[in-house]
Amino acid sequence: MFEPGAGYGAVVIPSWRHIIDLADVDASIGTNTVGQSGNPASPHYKDHVGLWSTGRYHPLPLGRGKVDEIAESRATLAPAD
Repeated sequence: MFEPGAGYGAVVIPSWRHIIDLADVDASIGTNTVGQSGNPASPHYKDHVGLWSTGRYHPLPLGRGKVDEIAESRATLAPAD
């Protein structure tokens, strides 16, 4: 990010990194700074810290079949009555 008078020094970094393979969307990868959950009681609360801080990624498939294949759980949202 360029700030006039401040040069090109890094002042903001991305919290989410996502590399989408357009030739094979199921080969896509990504990570974020902490984890997949905002709930501190969840095992996924800080499961990406090590990946993000070392520049590594986890699989992030986008096709329905592959997503269903690797899903650990599923949440169904429905409107309230």
